[in-house]
Amino acid sequence: MHKKLYAIAIALFLVVAFVGSASAQLVYSVTMMGEGESDATSSDSLQLCNASISVLYDSSLSITKASQFSYAKSAIVDSAGLTLATNLSSRAGEGIIAGSAYIENIGVGNRLTNDTCHAVVSGIAANSEGEMDVAVSMQVVPFSLQHAYLIEGTRGGAKSGVGIDNAISKSTVRANKYALSASVEWSIPVPTPEAPVPETGLSHLCVWQDVEPLPPIFSEEQP
Repeated sequence: MHKKLYAIAIALFLVVAFVGSASAQLVYSVTMMGEGESDATSSDSLQLCNASISVLYDSSLSITKASQFSYAKSAIVDSAGLTLATNLSSRAGEGIIAGSAYIENIGVGNRLTNDTCHAVVSGIAANSEGEMDVAVSMQVVPFSLQHAYLIEGTRGGAKSGVGIDNAISKSTVRANKYALSASVEWSIPVPTPEAPVPETGLSHLCVWQDVEPLPPIFSEEQP
């Protein structure tokens, strides 16, 4: 008898506004689990923007015919920045070709003056027809980004990359059994107070918006 158990998803959203301090907090967590030729998809997209700082995050998950998988993501967004953790584990059954794929990009841009902008984008991509484990942690605060990850899998590959200003570096591994780990730490000196940037629209923000934009490191359209 063909057996198929679909993923069970649990999501929690919590938004708390502190009127006195004029700040807000978003706490987000999602957990999915499946057994028996399980299929699952998930995607996230986040933009935090103001006149001088912009943060953009995106991720996508696709799992097909996994004998067993678990996926958990948690995020905290407040006036201090963004803290996020992701854990993924996927397994293929005996004699079954399963598919697992995960893509993630995080970017931050700081506009110091109307003519000066510093930006960084960090990204990972992984796929497997067997086992795959992904563990990611990141933190973004004004003028600083940290992105650390470990990817392990079989019958597939993994990529990592980082782009800063006009330079991009990428690494790729493909093997019957592979592993890729890295950490990105980026910061710039906190600038001294200057005249405010007058423009506040999205077209005037740094990341992926300037004349020489930094694109996401990886996307679903890429081969």
